[in-house]
Order: sequence, then structure tokens, then C-alpha cells
Amino acid sequence: MSRGDVTTLLGKPVSAEAAGGDEVLYYRLASSFMDTDGSDTREYWVKLQRGTVQGYGERNDEASRERSRKQYQAAWGALGSIQHTQDVMTPQKMDVNVQGSVQQNVNGTIYLQH
Repeated sequence: MSRGDVTTLLGKPVSAEAAGGDEVLYYRLASSFMDTDGSDTREYWVKLQRGTVQGYGERNDEASRERSRKQYQAAWGALGSIQHTQDVMTPQKMDVNVQGSVQQNVNGTIYLQH
């Protein structure tokens, strides 16, 4: 497979490096078809030698692992804020001292009558 075939299939790489006749293209791709917002991506590399693919795989260096950790923490942090919002917005039973009488109309609306 040629470099042109790779870029036609995967698009423009996010970065690349070259030395002599060797070149490595780096891609950040969705980890599944369900990732519609780019929040769950993985990094991949394609090694070319004189313009022909020699190897490819998932990038597994410290920088890509750190990005994965940050994505994971951000995703679970967002989930935690959703849970916190649910906790705050969940109706709670409260004891209230009112003067008057509580009435309920035919529609089920509860109101206080003085």
C-alpha cells in the first residue's frame, strides 16, 4: 500500500516524522462507530519506507497513554457532574411549619389556604 492509499483511506495525519527514506504517520481515530463527538479516540501509526507501508498499529507510548488517561478522567468526571446534578434536582422530603391548611384541588395541585 502506498502513502497515497493510506491518506485516501485515513485522511490527513495529525502529525508525521521522517528520516532518510522512512516516514511515520500518526492518526487519531475514533475507537468505535459510536464515538460521534471525538471524545473516545485512540492514536495509531503507519510506518512507510520509501513510500510503501511497512507496518502499522496502535500508538502505545507515554504521551498517548497520558492522553487516554485524561480522556478517561474527563469522561468519568462529566458523569460525576451529571450524577451531582441529579442529586441536587431530586426532590427531597422536607418538614415545613405552615400556618393555614393545605388543600388539593380537582387537578391535583396542592396549595396553602390561609
